[in-house]
Amino acid sequence: MLAGGPLILKTINILSNGEPSLIDQENTNQKVSYAPKLNKENTKILWHKNIDVIHNHIRGLSPFPVAWTTIRHKDHKQEKLLKIYSAEKVQFPSKDKIGWFQTSDKRILVQLADGALQINELQLEGKKRMSASAFLAGFPVEDWELIFD
Repeated sequence: MLAGGPLILKTINILSNGEPSLIDQENTNQKVSYAPKLNKENTKILWHKNIDVIHNHIRGLSPFPVAWTTIRHKDHKQEKLLKIYSAEKVQFPSKDKIGWFQTSDKRILVQLADGALQINELQLEGKKRMSASAFLAGFPVEDWELIFD
């Protein structure tokens, strides 16, 4: 961040002296890659992927358009959309089933195949965006599971 000032001065000096080096972009050996347009399908969290991919997916889509998933009540009668704005990888030893939510010290944890993900900020459909501790104050997370499809 501190390199910005000197870099701007160097660029201005190069431009004012008329000595910029131009690179023909048609003849470079670098390949162009295009990012796909973001939509509901490619913003969905794919829980079968490894924890690093899931964590980076959530970080890359926050705050907009936001990563999302679907959760199901344990009686299989109700499903809800859950947007996840912030999460972090944590060490949390557990023998619980993969995909079930766990709570520990006002934290929401999701056990995955290769680690645990702590959800810090989320939004349940029809509700406002909130911290995990505020969410836990009014929502019985233990009765819900992630849908892995």
